[in-house]
Amino acid sequence: MEQSYTENDLIQFLYKDMEAVDYCEILFSLDENPELKNTYESLVNGKNNIPNVMFKPSASSLELIAAYSKM
Repeated sequence: MEQSYTENDLIQFLYKDMEAVDYCEILFSLDENPELKNTYESLVNGKNNIPNVMFKPSASSLELIAAYSKM
């Protein structure tokens, strides 16, 4: 019987946020199911288009956070 996977399953697979057994099952299914592979490739493309932004808060913001944490 063929397993049905959701986009959430594929997102977990994309970020390797699942058990190894489940990861291997999806990996196998991607080879066997062109529609599933197409959906996964769309998610990969979307992930790759998210800019890699690193945020650096100002010193005053960090001081405010530190002061608040001492309350």
